[in-house]
Amino acid sequence: MNWVFFAVSLCASVVGAICGIGGGVIIKPILDLLGVSNVATASFLAGCTVLSMSCYSVGRTLFFEKNRMDLKIGTSIAIGAVFGGIIGRQLFAYFRAAARPDAVGAAQAIGLAIMTALSLLYTVLKRRIKPHRVQRTELVFLIGVALGAVSAFLGIGGGPFHLVVLTFFFGMDAKAACISYCSARRQVL
Repeated sequence: MNWVFFAVSLCASVVGAICGIGGGVIIKPILDLLGVSNVATASFLAGCTVLSMSCYSVGRTLFFEKNRMDLKIGTSIAIGAVFGGIIGRQLFAYFRAAARPDAVGAAQAIGLAIMTALSLLYTVLKRRIKPHRVQRTELVFLIGVALGAVSAFLGIGGGPFHLVVLTFFFGMDAKAACISYCSARRQVL
């Protein structure tokens, strides 16, 4: 069973690095589909893998590339994501205690499918949608809370979803959004 975890994490990390996402959005559903672990274990593994990829990505960016992240926005998102992560974990624990484990996994799969569909829709229509430039600290914080809560509840890194949100609400290009996402994700985990 350990080789399955390793193979799934390695493949997701490679695909995630190529696409500019953490890979957690790949790891969790694949492990759920294979049925080799329970929901909590799959979420933990996805989180650990995304954490290691995030640390590497942020470190590489800080040392080798020009830092394109607005520290005010990045810090507000990261702090909001920490609080959102706590909220998301509490919601997950509540649903886990109130329902059967397979029902929790089904709810996560449905949430993931909805988020994926919305991200795909945004990507297809991106040229027609004007990005915003949110600057108010309290709104940036609330966006971070929402991102952290969704990621923690779904048990994934949420890279593709976060990149869409960062692009839409802050007008970031893909590289800046990846840097901000990795910094915020590192704080949540």
